[in-house]
Amino acid sequence: MAKKATTKVLSLALDIIQIACALCVIVFTSWRLINVDREGLKFDTDCLLDGSGRTGAFTGGQFCAYVIAVAVISLVFNALVGCARNICKCITIGGCGSSRLISIIGDTALVVWWAVAFYFVVRRGTAANNLGWPEKAARDGVIAATFGAMAAYFADIVVGFCSLA
Repeated sequence: MAKKATTKVLSLALDIIQIACALCVIVFTSWRLINVDREGLKFDTDCLLDGSGRTGAFTGGQFCAYVIAVAVISLVFNALVGCARNICKCITIGGCGSSRLISIIGDTALVVWWAVAFYFVVRRGTAANNLGWPEKAARDGVIAATFGAMAAYFADIVVGFCSLA
């Protein structure tokens, strides 16, 4: 019984961390890194998170929009997985572990989702830092929150497997 309670508390704590990280990504990106107008300084981008200097996919403000979309879609997908778990519990009266399996599958998808975003955020955010662009703290916050979300979803997978055992 204690193991089940501990698993629920850990899972709840990880859910809170996942939501907090996604909200940090949204807030830092939308309030500090998009369409920043600095006195007398001109940037060739509308997004201070994208220091890649490349043309093509996700340039300028599009990259910031991508990062915000990653966080928003993650929140929506996480809510849908939570609903699916509860529906599964209601239908199967306890789920026989199947509701936790749904969560593990959803968390695995979200680890991959955040890992891809983390790769691009680190790459382009570090390039912007190396260029000496302002708002380094906000970029570093987005990098940290992206890693935090990825790590929290991975930890939730571990907790899920422990609860199945």
